[in-house]
Amino acid sequence: MTEKALMVRCPSCGVEHAYSTENPYRPFCSKGCKAIDLGAWASESYRVEAKPTREELLEDMEKLDGVELEQFLLKNLPDTPPQ
Repeated sequence: MTEKALMVRCPSCGVEHAYSTENPYRPFCSKGCKAIDLGAWASESYRVEAKPTREELLEDMEKLDGVELEQFLLKNLPDTPPQ
């Protein structure tokens, strides 16, 4: 019995291709598509969002005056108080 190859879409160009260990560029369909994706990461077109650390928030707060501080706190504090 032969196994049916898992078909996936290339994340770069969208072409459907077999997902196989024989493809050194998986999940991409080709070396070119893999290079395009790497270039997008290198140029910071893709970013992983990170929440600011406590220290970064405290540093930012120190730079604000009264009204700005209130707006900053409303934006960055959770809606519900800790219990």
